[in-house]
Amino acid sequence: MEIFYFISITTVIILFISLIIINLKIKHIRKQKEINSNQNDAINHNNISTTKKQYNMGTNSFSNNLYEIAESLIISCNLGDKQIAENNMITLYKATEGKKSKLLLQINPKQAGTIGLGYTWFTFLFNNGNSNINDIAAENALFCLTTNYIETNNCIVLPAIFSLLNKCSEHLEDTINRTLRDTFYYAPTNDRGHDKYNIDGTKFYKYTIMFFCLNNFYDLKAEKFKIKDLPFQPNIYDVKRFMNEFTSLALNKLDNICNIGENNLRNIQNSIRNFLIEL
Repeated sequence: MEIFYFISITTVIILFISLIIINLKIKHIRKQKEINSNQNDAINHNNISTTKKQYNMGTNSFSNNLYEIAESLIISCNLGDKQIAENNMITLYKATEGKKSKLLLQINPKQAGTIGLGYTWFTFLFNNGNSNINDIAAENALFCLTTNYIETNNCIVLPAIFSLLNKCSEHLEDTINRTLRDTFYYAPTNDRGHDKYNIDGTKFYKYTIMFFCLNNFYDLKAEKFKIKDLPFQPNIYDVKRFMNEFTSLALNKLDNICNIGENNLRNIQNSIRNFLIEL
């Protein structure tokens, strides 16, 4: 009888703890949705349009599938479920592995932001000893995030682009070098940069794009974030480190640096698009 009583009490305690864990996870998911909603409200409040076009979310099964995988990946990463997160990363990668990456040309621009954030998590966290996989994920992330920004004017993805270039630029070197060859910044006498700015071409793209992104979500004069808790938002130390590096460059003296950065971001998106088309 005592053993039965002990087992019953233990079962009740386990069930009680399980309910608490489930409730915490539900609250976390709701909180994440609330944060996303607040971010959208904040963007609109700052007179930044989040949508230029209307898209039908139900007509593209591939895009919908990729979106659901990425959304599940983001939630599992936020909850710290490493095994589920890794499974989602592998599923996301295999969905566009090899020549299947051409399917990224079909994604719904409105869903591209979430898909890009999924690939960003992959770039930051996945490690199986093969950096080429992370190179591909980083390029997919940059393409999707940039597509979302260009097509829907959604500035929420800009911190993620900043952080990709800030923390994972080594995975985007081939992407940027390919873009340099596709633009007027490439020349036989200076095959990695632009004589006018006296800077390496990779750095030219990296720093101008990062400055453009930063200027949209960080008040440089007040030295504070315009909106809090955006996905992959850098910390204040990363921002100050970047600004110290940026102010040491001749680029710092250009009045139209934000326009140059946005144009370079569009150049990268166009270069990746052309690469995917030719697969």
